[in-house]
Parts: sequence; structure tokens; C-alpha cells
Amino acid sequence: MNIRGAITVYEADFHMNNCVFKDIYSDFDGGGFFISQTNGFIVENTNIYNITARRGVCKNNNGGFLYVTATSDKNSHAILRNIKHIGSGIENIIDFTMNGVISCVDGYASLEVENYYGEKFYTISSEGSAFVGSGDAKITIRNLELTKVTGGYSYGSGLLLTTYNPIVNGVTFNLNNCTMTNIIQYSDFASSLFTWVDKGSFTINNCNVKNAKGTKSHIHYQGNESKVTFNNVIFDSISSNFPVNLINLDSPENNSFLHLNNVKISKVSSPGVLFRNNVSLLKINGGQFENIHTCMLKNTCVNYEVGPAIGITENFGKTYISNSKFINIYGGNFYI
Repeated sequence: MNIRGAITVYEADFHMNNCVFKDIYSDFDGGGFFISQTNGFIVENTNIYNITARRGVCKNNNGGFLYVTATSDKNSHAILRNIKHIGSGIENIIDFTMNGVISCVDGYASLEVENYYGEKFYTISSEGSAFVGSGDAKITIRNLELTKVTGGYSYGSGLLLTTYNPIVNGVTFNLNNCTMTNIIQYSDFASSLFTWVDKGSFTINNCNVKNAKGTKSHIHYQGNESKVTFNNVIFDSISSNFPVNLINLDSPENNSFLHLNNVKISKVSSPGVLFRNNVSLLKINGGQFENIHTCMLKNTCVNYEVGPAIGITENFGKTYISNSKFINIYGGNFYI
């Protein structure tokens, strides 16, 4: 058994209700909890202030509040309900690394989250994802609000979600109702302001992302055998210092897909391409894309490069667009 986190729960049940965590620091996985092979774990109606895990095995650095793991022959199911989480990480400390600020879910473990509010998550030297999933983990979230979230100098991560190292099927992720505001991705490497996913199944419904800026940041990136659906998702006021493909369907597998249903992207100040589809299937229905690449209009673009303004489909990829609006799109070619 590994002893990590402020509280370790191994092959046991645990229930916490109406409590306060304040000023807790762990040098390993799980700033608050390290959970392994535990099917009865619930934390609810709890406030968290300034809780941090500095390093670990999850994406190398991890589980700011909760780390949960399980092997194939054991269950580990955790529930977080009615949580207020203010402060994780250490602001302006360059060598400080943390990822999975809310939780890292590893192996065959599962996590259920309902009514979670978080703010002031600082990660300067690592990914800073709110959630990290690895292996064949399962994550289900209902009602999530995050503000003032930063990510740091690392390649291949999303500020909401990062997944990696699939075992068989990869991570299963379902999110219903979320708001993310005032988020920053500092990485000079390719990264994402929202989601960066490997093999798995991902569904996101009814989310609003506003005031998001990065250095070299997609909105969404997916690779491997990934199956992703966004329903009723809004991205408003987005910028990247370097031109990128905002929606990058980069999977080398032709059985991957991205479905964008009633997705709105508006007020994108930086240059680049709205979406790129390599090999896979991209379906856009009921989309609205408005005021895109406005730096071209104002002649304020930084690191400009010539290219299409709206989309690229290549390597036998299939793209279908229906019932959608493109309004005030500036710069480059329309579509390649």
C-alpha cells in the first residue's frame, strides 16, 4: 500500500460531510486524499482552501485535492458533492508543478462529481488541468464552475481535462453544465485551453468558456482513437499568441470522430484556423462562428502566418457542415 496525501484510504469505506480543509500541502499524489481500491468514498458539503500536491505519478505531478486509482480486479469509486475549492498551487513559484488540480483518476478507477466550484488554481511549470484521466478511468461531472485557472510550461494538456496512456478503451468522460472564465495557458508548447484527449469516449453538454488566452493554445485537441461530442458549448473571447488550429482533430485513426452540435465560437482575436480534420470524421451542425481573427481587421496580429481562416480537411478526412453560420471571418482563405 502506498501512503500518500493528507489522508490515505485503502480497501476501506470513507464518508466526510460538512468539513473544512485549509492550508494543506502534500509532496506526493493527493493533496487531500489518496484513494486506492476503495468503493465507498464520499466527500460532500465541504470547503477547501489552499490545498496542493506538488508531485506524483499522475502525468508526473498529481491530484491537487484527490488522487484515485484502481487495478482491473478492484473497484475504486469516489464521489465529490457540493464542494467549494478556493486556492491550489503556489502563485509565481516557477519550479512548482501540479496537475489534476481537482483530481487525477487512474487505472480502472471512477469519479463522480456534482456541484463543484473552484477558483485560483495556479500552476506555472506544469499542465494545471482540473482533471486528469489515465488508463481506462471513468469521470462523470454535473455542474462545474471554474474561474481564475492557469496552466504552465508543458506539452499536451488541457486546462479542463487531459487524458493519456489508455489501457484498452481509454478514458470515459461525461460533463453536463459547466462554466470556465478567466483562464490562461502559459505554455510555449502546443496545449489546449479546454480539452486535450487521447483514446476514449468524451461527451460535453451545456458549457460556457469565456476569456481564455494562451501562448500556443488550441481550444480542443484530440488524438488516437478518440470519440468526442460537444453539445451546446460556447467559447467567447479567445486568443493565442501563436497561430494554431483552434479545434484540432489530429487523430491518425479513421474511426475517430468529433461532433460539434450547436457550438458557438466568437471573438477570437488571434490568427489561425478554426478547425482542422486529419483522417477522421468531423460533423458540425447548428454552429455559429462570429468575429474570428479580429486582429486581421485591426492590424494587430502577432506572429501572423498565411493560411486558411476557417478549416482544413486532409488525408482522406471527412467533414460535414450543416445549418451553421460564419459571420465576420477575417484573413486567409475560406477553406482548404
